Amino acid sequence: MSKILYIEDELTKNIATIKKFFLPILQSSKIIKQINDLENGSPIYAEDIISICNKASELDICYEFPVALDKVV
Repeated sequence: MSKILYIEDELTKNIATIKKFFLPILQSSKIIKQINDLENGSPIYAEDIISICNKASELDICYEFPVALDKVV
């Protein structure tokens, strides 16, 4: 299966965008609940978003270009 690489340098401000674009990929209700809980809590860390979303094997999320480049290469 193909993978999607989403790169966003302001990841903590764009949880709604992640949900909008990738909700069909994040089909597990557990993952969606964790994202909603994270969005409603504070503070939000990029590493938390990445660890939750990477549970969906089709999606890789990065917030630093060098990490994204490593995933591509």
